[in-house]
Amino acid sequence: MALAAVADNRAALGPDHIAGLNDKQRNALYETLKSRGDLSLKLWRLYLPYNRTTGDATSGPAHLYCTQHRQPGSSLDPYISVLGAPPYVFVAHVRITARFHADFGVSELMKLASLPHLGILEIIEHVAPAQSLLYEDLDSGDAHNALDANQVSDRLIKGWSLTQRAFSALRVLRLWGCDADMLTPACLQYAAAFPRLAHFEMSVGDTRDRVGTAADSWSKAKRAASPFGWTGFALGAQALQYRPSQDDCADPSASSANVILSKVEARSVPVDALLWGSCVYSFLKETGYDASKPRQALLEDVIAAGRDAKEVSRGSFALLGLGSDQADTRPSPVRPPDRTFCFVRTSEALAVLAAQREQRVETARPAENGPENSSLQTAPRRLTDARTLQPPPAKRRKGGQSIGSMLSDFTA
Repeated sequence: MALAAVADNRAALGPDHIAGLNDKQRNALYETLKSRGDLSLKLWRLYLPYNRTTGDATSGPAHLYCTQHRQPGSSLDPYISVLGAPPYVFVAHVRITARFHADFGVSELMKLASLPHLGILEIIEHVAPAQSLLYEDLDSGDAHNALDANQVSDRLIKGWSLTQRAFSALRVLRLWGCDADMLTPACLQYAAAFPRLAHFEMSVGDTRDRVGTAADSWSKAKRAASPFGWTGFALGAQALQYRPSQDDCADPSASSANVILSKVEARSVPVDALLWGSCVYSFLKETGYDASKPRQALLEDVIAAGRDAKEVSRGSFALLGLGSDQADTRPSPVRPPDRTFCFVRTSEALAVLAAQREQRVETARPAENGPENSSLQTAPRRLTDARTLQPPPAKRRKGGQSIGSMLSDFTA
């Protein structure tokens, strides 16, 4: 009875409540929330410090959480606030699809750059029939449900790059269904500002009046991107899908006992995306693309990184899906098939760029302490009274039982 009461008031649970439980109580509450389908992303995050006591944490490759909001509201804040809250460390995977009100404007998408745990970002605006494996194989009807193509553009990526500490953890960026007039090779220069980004994939399409623009501009960009550390590849329509075919759909129950599903089915596209993203991110973090390999071998690594079922992902990953995965699989009379490109940065290229950034920081420091600021160097330091360093008196605890004492009868 006490356990059910705590689960019913799960919205009020915080870190202190979970920490006040012993292992038996904590596991019992976890399993109750999980069985009832009430283990939200917030609660899963609170359990991360104790994940070795919640089930068999050593049997699965990673602790994975997948949730989807099929009809999100107009603001990103209610959904992404839990991803940026310290202090629990995990890799966030945000996947925004085009269907059914996932219509976030540029000002909303700008907020993504400030998320400290965001390691994988996908924004899928439009999908051609040959690329339908990014969506469920269902027909959603009208094409006007798609995001405005003006939202994912050079302007957006430039705005991200100007954000302080932009995408400090981002390693994988996937932008699908973009307009070739809006997302141009100029975005590669802006994306180079993201310190850990090693896998930048996009599919771009032409309008009916400008067929060939995407192929020409991006094919030239493959050769012009090297000054920014990128190595570019042109890919086939299905080269970088989550899975080669429906028959190869990953089953999370077979691959890991630690996949938590919320508002999403086990064999679905968001789960495939989660497994794909966790594998690619782990590969980039632990191994990375090798510049010493021939170009064809490097391309094979790019394609295989997220599709090898034997690849083991490390750490904790949480996928937040915003939007529906139902796609219009009918041929579009307005938009020809998109062209797919992938630009990667090898471990060596990232190391060089990191050294250059550090050198720029060191060069800027003497200017900050120049003659005009000499008074700042010679000014005496303010002496701080030792008494001010004492911690404030502890607050008196209010009466009443803790959750641990409430559950003592249950676990006795």
